[in-house]
Amino acid sequence: MTMQDGWQVFPMQPDVEIEIRPAPDPAAPPVQQRVEALWAAAVAQNPQLYNGRIFCADVVEADRIIGHWSDYRPAFAQMKDPNLYPALKLRPLAVNGLFHAADGIVLGRRKRRSLYLGAWRQSVPSGSVEARADDEASIDLHAQILVEIEEELGLTADLVKPQRCLLACEHELTHIVDIGIELHCSLPFSEIEHIWRERGNDEYEALERMDDIERILNAPDVVPTTKAMLKMVHA
Repeated sequence: MTMQDGWQVFPMQPDVEIEIRPAPDPAAPPVQQRVEALWAAAVAQNPQLYNGRIFCADVVEADRIIGHWSDYRPAFAQMKDPNLYPALKLRPLAVNGLFHAADGIVLGRRKRRSLYLGAWRQSVPSGSVEARADDEASIDLHAQILVEIEEELGLTADLVKPQRCLLACEHELTHIVDIGIELHCSLPFSEIEHIWRERGNDEYEALERMDDIERILNAPDVVPTTKAMLKMVHA
């Protein structure tokens, strides 16, 4: 394990395995009441919030991740109030691409109103590992990131090739664990940006092409997962 700007970084094998175990016992009633209160307040402000199912890591090793499925609601509450972590101990798993276009690395600037890392720049795409089509028996990280690519950028799976898993990087406050995956696309940035504007969602305020690695590594507003992946690939 190493550190990147205060975040823990765990090198991973290219084909990491996911082991799914039963969820732990529920938290104590006062903790559950706090979770419910935070969720109710958030839904009152945004009725579109959805309590889906996300995967949380319990053990992160170089060749495997052991974890369990959880409702999104307690993970959301823990993001809103990091003091809940000692009781909930949730480490939500996410996929984060290191996106190589034909002419550079593609970064996205997150919406300023985002709950998580608002206004930060990161390599794209990024999103929670979710249960899809009511299937909780297995997890395919490459399939997860291809879904995120289409949702966020509008790029279909035939245009992007997922490569190796690079690392896991854990956010110091929320304990979200990014799984960094290298991605390659033969399109130039101009075409990617056009497709994003036509078909992508509103996850990012803007996309940008970066071909100066040192500039990315020295930028104060680039997510540590992105920096850690670039350091590994360009070591």
